Amino acid sequence: MLGGVLVLIQQQCQLHKGEDNGWQWFQDPRLECLAPLIEADKETDEDNYVLWRLEKGVSQGSNEIQKGEAIPLEYNLVGLNAISFDKGCYVRQELVARTHHQGVIRKRVVPLKFLNDRGEGFAIIHWSNEAIFAAIH
Repeated sequence: MLGGVLVLIQQQCQLHKGEDNGWQWFQDPRLECLAPLIEADKETDEDNYVLWRLEKGVSQGSNEIQKGEAIPLEYNLVGLNAISFDKGCYVRQELVARTHHQGVIRKRVVPLKFLNDRGEGFAIIHWSNEAIFAAIH
């Protein structure tokens, strides 16, 4: 599952090998809290990886980053080194650069941890009586 990612970052990261434990790991260059990417003999379920990634507030792919509706800053892509303000041209570059330099991002993906589990289907209501968060599972 992570093999493609490991191949891409292998040249950028220091390789560490376990003491005859049959594993090796690479530090993820995007975000320190993502911890090392591990290549091991034992496989894990992809759902475990998705949950682990979402707990860190890292969005990925078109299912989570809505094409054409969001700007990269809302999905913390600057912190993941996915945007360079020093080189190149890309779609909506002016909007992204202006928003970045103004420092005003009106919405952003953030990880949340609730101390009281209220179960499925609860919502957090803003003072204007608008639902700003809904638990789906």
